[in-house]
This record gives sequence, structure tokens and C-alpha cells, in this order.
Amino acid sequence: MKIAVIGSGISGLSSAFYLSKKYKVDLFEQNDHFGGHSYTFDIKDQNKTIPVDLGFIVFNELTYPNLINFFKELNIPFEKSDMSFSVSVQDTRIEYGGRGLKAIFANKLNLFNLSFLKMIKEIITFYKNAPSLLKSNLKEVTLGNYLEQSKLSKYFVEYHIIPMVAAIWSMPFSKAKDMPLELFLKFFINHGLFKLKNRPQWYTVTNRSRTYVKKVLENISGEIFKNYKINKIIRTEDNVRVKIENEYLDYDYVILASHADESLKLLEDPSDHEIEILSKFKYIKNIAVLHNDAKLMPKKKEAWSSWNSITRRKKTCVTYWLNNLQNLKCETNYFLTLNPIYEIEKSKVIKKLNFTHPYFNAETLRYQTQLKSLQGKKRTWFCGAYFGYGFHEDGLKSAINMIKDFKI
Repeated sequence: MKIAVIGSGISGLSSAFYLSKKYKVDLFEQNDHFGGHSYTFDIKDQNKTIPVDLGFIVFNELTYPNLINFFKELNIPFEKSDMSFSVSVQDTRIEYGGRGLKAIFANKLNLFNLSFLKMIKEIITFYKNAPSLLKSNLKEVTLGNYLEQSKLSKYFVEYHIIPMVAAIWSMPFSKAKDMPLELFLKFFINHGLFKLKNRPQWYTVTNRSRTYVKKVLENISGEIFKNYKINKIIRTEDNVRVKIENEYLDYDYVILASHADESLKLLEDPSDHEIEILSKFKYIKNIAVLHNDAKLMPKKKEAWSSWNSITRRKKTCVTYWLNNLQNLKCETNYFLTLNPIYEIEKSKVIKKLNFTHPYFNAETLRYQTQLKSLQGKKRTWFCGAYFGYGFHEDGLKSAINMIKDFKI
């Protein structure tokens, strides 16, 4: 039996890896590298090369159990990381981090700012009480709806919770309020983000994510195709034909491990049901810039954190401090900024990338529950991070669940 897996992100890689133990599996990737958001880049730092991950970076044992097991099966070592968060509103004096009191009051004037002190109190109260909100009927309720109805201050909304949601899901402020409240609450609860103490320990892959990608590719039973732009997938009663330019490759089944919208475009004859469901999943394109320009970090170094929300004149971006996240052994600080709000000096720009992230709203939750109904129809199976919260664990989990149903 021959199976085609389309897409080499975590969903496609894990599908191909596990199914290769029993079937002949070919893996297709349209881009020039395998791994999707697992993207490792080598920085030339003085006389040495420093590999850094620019997409998938961190995970934990509590909420990434399948990924932990996957890495253990592949013998991929990982080490402790840091998941601190800061907010810097650069046209005000609002600047704070989560790495202790010095970081919270990085700007000492905030010791006397009553609105800031009220925000800190609201954070403590909200984090304590938020899990109980799940007892209510939250269908169709967005985070924005809740925040408008609550009596939470502008400081809490604009300088804490919205920047954090925007940072976690790589989305603009304007979209963060569309996040379904139920999804937001469940994610924060599952990831221990409402805990002010005893939060989960986060990890990063010791030798970077390309090591697990390479290990998976070595265990694919069939062929691996890179830079292969698939024109169409043609499904018949007897087989599946993958069309690449003027060439046709025949398979017994196809697994679409690409984004929902991309998967839909590949199907020559999508059913009404496939169109109805897959068309409801939306994505946001983000520009990621690897650089060493500290002006896209908090002004006060005491506030520097692994994730940093930087705002100026109502424009916002997120900067990841890679040294802190990935335990880089070098003197130079390296940063990854999504959609930078400042022009970065050309001499300080090292690499530019484009990433696409799922965009979640109330409609997303409704149609996630129907994705299972697509599986196995017309010799086609689907998996991807859009089955869950949009993260590495979700993509892997969707592949594992799909394989369990793969009763052929």
C-alpha cells in the first residue's frame, strides 16, 4: 500500500514517521526546507556558528505529552528554557516584566502609579478567578465581549491580557479580542498560565529542532520530495493521483497535513462538506526578522524577558529574546521580532522569514468539532495544528488521532 503525505510540518512528519512502520509512505514539501515551523538557522557569531530556532522553540511536559514522547522515541535531547513575558509601551512609562519584583517595577515611577498598581492587583485576582468562568455558557462569547462587560481597567486590558494573547497566538491586537473566551481560558488553564506560582517547566531542543526533523526523514519508508509544487490531487474510487506539472503519481491514500485552506485548494473535486468545513479556518501571515537591534526590546534591561510585547503609537510587535529562550552561549544578544514596528538597521538584520499562523474565532471552535467527519472520505485524511490550539502538540496530536482511525 502506498500513501502520500502532503506537508512536512510536525503533522506531516509524524504521520509519515508512524505510518512508515507499516506502509510505503512518500512525503511532499512545497518549500525548500522540511519541517514547517521547525526552522533552524545558523548565525555566524565571531569565529563560531550558533544554530537558533526561529519557529517552534519551546514546549513543556504538562501540555506537550505527545511531543515529549515523540522526542524520547527519536532520542532527541532537550533542556530547560524560560517563558517569561514583558510589556513595553514605549510612548508611556508602562514597562514591566515577569521575572520578579525588579522586573515588575523596572520603571520605578510605577511604584507611585495608582493605575499600574491596580493592574497588578487585577492580574492576581483575574488569574485566581478566571478558571471558574468555564462553568458559564461561553458559546459565541469572545475575549473582547468579556472584557467589555467586565469592570477590568484599561491598563489590565491594553497593557496585559491583550498583549499576552497577541504574543502567544502571533496575531495583531485588533484580532486578539476575537479570540473565543472558552479557547483562551482552556489554553491558559492547560498551560498553567493562570498560576502565579509553580508554573510548568518549559524546555527547548538542545541541538535545535532540525535534529528531530532529520531523524524523522531518515525513517521515512518511501521517497521524500522537496520543492515539489503539487498542482492538484485527483481522487477516484480506485486511487489518488498527485499531479505535479505534467507528471502523475498514484497512491492508495492521501494525507493532507497542510494548512486547511491550502488542503482545500489542492483537491480537484472537494465535496460540499469539505468546502463548508475547511473554508472556515483562517490564517494570518507574519514577517519574522532575526536581528540584534535592542531598540525592539524594553528600554529597561531589568524588564527583558523571553517574550516581549513592544508597543508604540498603537502599533505592536513581539520580540523573542533568543539567548534567554535557547541558552545561547555568546555575548551578542539575538532577537526574533514578528512584524517589527520600527525600521531595523540593515546592518543588524540577519534573516527575514514569513510564517503563517492560524487565526481563531468563534466560528473556528464550531467547525473544529466537525473535522473528524472528513476523515477517510474519498481516500483522504486530514491533520494539522488547526485541529487544536495551533501549536506543535496540536499538530502531532491530530496526526496520532488520525492514525488511530486509519483502519485499512
